[in-house]
Amino acid sequence: ALGAIAMVIYTMNGGALLPTVFALYVVFGVVQSCVVPVAFEFAVEVTYPVDESITAGLLMWGGNGLGAVLYFTMPALLGDHPDRAAGVVAIAIFAALTVVTAALFAGVKSDLRRHMKGKEIPADPGAEWPL
Repeated sequence: ALGAIAMVIYTMNGGALLPTVFALYVVFGVVQSCVVPVAFEFAVEVTYPVDESITAGLLMWGGNGLGAVLYFTMPALLGDHPDRAAGVVAIAIFAALTVVTAALFAGVKSDLRRHMKGKEIPADPGAEWPL
């Protein structure tokens, strides 16, 4: 969301507030660095019977795939000589993708399967494992 706000500020002011845009991107980078491990842990919890490496790989593949799609489609939308209208269209598409992604993640049920399975493990190493 901060990235979309920064792009809107930059586009609407014609680059006059460039230091503000850079400051927003610095804050966005710091926040992203903190959120990524939490997102990976939550994804592993929600997809518990699936191996952690598969879940992490799919998340990385999805993020990189979306980045590649945006890398090639946004310049195509802007054209050879971009103007303000083309920039607004590109920002609107990016903002719409952000809203759709947020809506998808808001609908994920917090089903902590791995955590609940860990509670079933007996504390006594000699005890029998429940199957």
